[in-house]
This record gives sequence, C-alpha cells and structure tokens, in this order.
Amino acid sequence: MKEKPKKESNLLSILFIAVILSLALNLYNYYQIDSLNKQTASISAERESLRTLVIDLSAQGKDLKSGLDNMAYEKNLLADQFNGAVKEKKQLLDRIDKLNAEAVDYKKEINDQAVQLSIMEGINIGDNSFAENLPRVELFVMSHCPFGTQVEKGILPAVRLLGDRIKFSVRFCNYAMHGKTEVDEELTQYCIQKEENDKYLDYLTCFLHEGNTEFCLKNESIDMALLKSCMGETDTTFKVSESYNNPSQWFLQRYPQINMDKGLNDRYGVKSSPTLVVNGKIVETYERNPAGILSALCAGFKDRPKDCGKSLPPWTPSLGFGFTYQDGSSMGSCGG
Repeated sequence: MKEKPKKESNLLSILFIAVILSLALNLYNYYQIDSLNKQTASISAERESLRTLVIDLSAQGKDLKSGLDNMAYEKNLLADQFNGAVKEKKQLLDRIDKLNAEAVDYKKEINDQAVQLSIMEGINIGDNSFAENLPRVELFVMSHCPFGTQVEKGILPAVRLLGDRIKFSVRFCNYAMHGKTEVDEELTQYCIQKEENDKYLDYLTCFLHEGNTEFCLKNESIDMALLKSCMGETDTTFKVSESYNNPSQWFLQRYPQINMDKGLNDRYGVKSSPTLVVNGKIVETYERNPAGILSALCAGFKDRPKDCGKSLPPWTPSLGFGFTYQDGSSMGSCGG
C-alpha cells in the first residue's frame, strides 16, 4: 500500500517531462517553420527581384536588337552610298579621261590651225607699203645656198643705209637643199628675227663670214634660253623635225620641207634661193651688188629718200661665205 504514491509520482514526472518535451519540440518546430517562412519570403523577394531584372534585361535586349537593326540599316545605307560614290567617281574619272582626250584633240586642232595661220602669214596683210612710203623688202634664201649668201652680202649695206625706212626680213624657201645644218640654221635665224630682231643684222653679218653659228651666237650675245625656247616651239608648230625625219614628206622626195614661210612662198610664187620681193612683187632683174640692190629697193618708195642717191660699192660679192668679191655678175640660184 505504501508503494502506490511512488508509482504515481513517477508517472507524473514522466508526464511532466513528456509535456515539457512536447512544448520544446513544438517551440523548436515553430522556430523552424518561422525560419523557413522567412527563407521562403526572402527567396520570393529575390525571385521577384530576379524576375524584374530579367524583365529589364529583356527590355534592354530589345533595345539592343533595335539598335543593332538600326546600325545594320545604317551600315547598308552607308554601303550603298559608298558604292554610289565609287560608281560616281569612276564615271567622273571616265569623264575626265574623255575630256583629256578631247583636250588633246582640241589642242592638236588649235595647233594645226595655228600652223595654218602662221603658214598663211601675210596673205591678209594689205600691201599698202608703197602708199605708206615704207617698202616691204623680203629676201627668200636657203641659209647655205652660195647664191643666197651672195645676195645677203650684197643687200646688207643697202639695208643698213635705209634703216627703219624699210621693213626688211630674211625669209626662207619652203625646202632645204643643204642638209640638217641648213635646217637648224634657218630655225636659228627665224627665231633671232622673231625674238631679238635688233641683233639680227649683226648676227647675219657674222654668219656670212664663215658660217660659224656657235661663234656668232656668242659674239652677238644672243639670249640662248630665249632662242632655244623659240626654236622648240617653232619646230613643233611647223613640224620641221617631223618632216626631216620622214623622207616620204620631203619635197620631190629629195629635200626636207621648211614651212615657217610657206604661205609667203606660195603667195609670191617663190621657187628658188635667192628671190628678192619688194612690196609683194618679185624683183626679176637686179645687179647682185650693193649699188644694184639699193636701186631695186628704192624702186619700192613712193617718194625716194635722199639716201637712195648715195653711192654703194658696185662690186659683186663672191659666192658662199666670206666677204670677197668677184668679177662680173651672177644670176645662179639653188632650186627653181
């Protein structure tokens, strides 16, 4: 009977402990559940944040895609513009090439016209020298023709005496019979008359002594740069070298053409060297000495100046180079 309270006490203790354990377990579960709920909420919040970020990234992706599409469009547009520019550049280059070709043709045409105008020099010049009392005296020669140099030596004293009361020029026959030396000399004399005419008579006088071109150019202080430039232009304009280098173009297939004075040769009917022309008319007969030539020139005046009455040597210069004289007259010529 005495052991029953002790058993009840043990049962109560066990029950109490069980209750305590249950409460502790419940409390533990409560905290566990609360922690899980908090974790779930945190995960949900994070998931929501990620969803928002995904939405933002998706929006950015769309913007980037739109930007790339625009860039691709602009790239294609620029490519089209570039291709168009390349095509236009090619068209412009083709046009430039065409214009350059046309320019060459026009330049050639202009040059040919210039040649024709130069060749026809004097054709449209009114022959009023007689009325102006200023005779136009032109002596046509080949620079190395012995008969031409003879008359040049004879005419120099008369030309110096009459001075600026006449218009004097040495012209050249339209073909050369004495080789390349003659061709070069005629180009030289043509350009000295054109560029430094005030030195020409002195140069010609020097040249007629021995035919030494190089010495006379230096002796008379001819401007070599000016001379070479003129000779080059004249050679090109009148195709002197071109003709010389192409025998098929030679006069009578034997003599190279010299076309600087071709128009005047044709106009006056010049056939040979020497040919003296006064006021556009060939002087058929005259003595080839200073006195006889002065008389021929003075016939071109309307009113003769006093110098026409002066005496000049009646001796005929020798043929070729050198200032010597010969007996009698000479009517020989080169060509004809």
